[in-house]
Amino acid sequence: MPPHENAGVGRFPEGGLLDRVDKCISRPLQKLSLPTPLEFGLTLPGVWFGCPVYSVCVVPLLLAAPVPHQERGFLLGAVLPTATAGFTWWCKLCRDSLVTGKGIVRAYSILMSKSLLLCLPHAGMGISKWLGSQSGTRAMSNYLSAWFCTQLTVEALKGVVWRLRPTAVDAEELAPVRRAFREIGIITNIPSQANLSFPSGDAAGGACFAMALRAVTPQLWGPAFAAAALCGAGRVYFHCHHVLDVVAGQCIGGGIAWMLSQHTPCNWPQVLLSQLFLMLLWKPVQKLKPKQGVQQELNSRAFRSEGN
Repeated sequence: MPPHENAGVGRFPEGGLLDRVDKCISRPLQKLSLPTPLEFGLTLPGVWFGCPVYSVCVVPLLLAAPVPHQERGFLLGAVLPTATAGFTWWCKLCRDSLVTGKGIVRAYSILMSKSLLLCLPHAGMGISKWLGSQSGTRAMSNYLSAWFCTQLTVEALKGVVWRLRPTAVDAEELAPVRRAFREIGIITNIPSQANLSFPSGDAAGGACFAMALRAVTPQLWGPAFAAAALCGAGRVYFHCHHVLDVVAGQCIGGGIAWMLSQHTPCNWPQVLLSQLFLMLLWKPVQKLKPKQGVQQELNSRAFRSEGN
């Protein structure tokens, strides 16, 4: 595969041996076209573990549902309504995406304020503490703590590595590939997102879910890791990442979740501490990203030409 004309623009060695091998491994999945119903199913693990409104509001409750001796009141009063509302809204967003090309992006903008990001995860924790079992609350604590720490770690590495996404570096090759929900890839096809391919934050979130579920329910290790694998496959399928990005993200997320489950109490104060840690260091971490230079100029020019 010949190097892209913008090879070497980012800090990652585009066109190098590692890059070429990674792209050769990624291409079969990136060029695969699934029927629309199957592609819709892949959007759930492919987006929910990285989209904040689902990652910190819906996924934690789903994680606590299958733990042993979970309370019936928690399942019927919290998990079922939240999962139903989340899935129904997701169906509407995907329908709008099919019809107008704009729907899924709304899920990313609903939880951007710091107040909502600070409060909503603790609403779920409070409901679990009140209605659910202790093991379920512990699973949620482990997952949320790991998710906040992982997203900060991933964001820092994205700024250091600065790798171009498939939609930026291989746009012409991937454009003819049919995608019913092409919007998922288009979200990453803007200059501010073009160099944030490595590692995958969504795949890291999926690994956090898998490890947190395995820690409290070892017998469900199969479904847990299947969810993480589908999350990674979805990120590659929708042209958001390469395989190497996904594997690195999963190693980071899984490793952090495992360390927290083994060496920390996994309680409610830990969630708050990791959350505040993320919010306080998020802006300083952004300084790792280049602000000016040839890379931004070339990306901006490329995206402007694509829009004309």
